[in-house]
Amino acid sequence: MKTIIIIEDDPKSTASLVTRLEANDYEVLIARDAVNGAFMVIENNPALILLDISLPEGSGLALAKKLFSRPETRHTPIIFVTADKDPQLREVAMNLRAAGLFDKPYDPEELLAIIRYALGDTMTKPRTELNR
Repeated sequence: MKTIIIIEDDPKSTASLVTRLEANDYEVLIARDAVNGAFMVIENNPALILLDISLPEGSGLALAKKLFSRPETRHTPIIFVTADKDPQLREVAMNLRAAGLFDKPYDPEELLAIIRYALGDTMTKPRTELNR
């Protein structure tokens, strides 16, 4: 079973993600802020990270940069989720080599398709915000 870490401070968003991911046979761990998220990622070596951009105790973008700079997490796919409507975020996410960027509210089936693709659980590349 592949482990996904959700680093998200919104309990409602997290709950729906957990339900959907567990129904699709993923193990899910949750962190509510950037600091705990960083520790959780390092301790658990997840297959994928779902990362909110605006977090307590730090920025999701800054956390992603740190994770991509570490040899043990350099290749862990990160999918950003955000309520921030800054048009520059797409370029920033692409430059960080993010597996995806989803604006809240997002289509849960599209997010699941990107998760499966990033984890190699499907051969068909779904359309994402990054490749539109």
